[in-house]
Amino acid sequence: MPFFVYRVQPENKLQHIDTFEKYREAKVKVNEMRKSEPEDSEEIIRMIHASSKSNAEKLILAPRDERIIGDE
Repeated sequence: MPFFVYRVQPENKLQHIDTFEKYREAKVKVNEMRKSEPEDSEEIIRMIHASSKSNAEKLILAPRDERIIGDE
């Protein structure tokens, strides 16, 4: 399965940046893009591992549960 790199813009607008077969290549691209983004940017660079571009977009836009760290 490939790795898809997206720019998530305000109001959940997605811009497909690139597709990679290897994790390391995708991770390098994501890190480069994140470093070049201004600190006050509202855009988020995301990488997702999915079977297809449409599946990747569904996964990125799906609401995420809040992380629970430890039992309180």
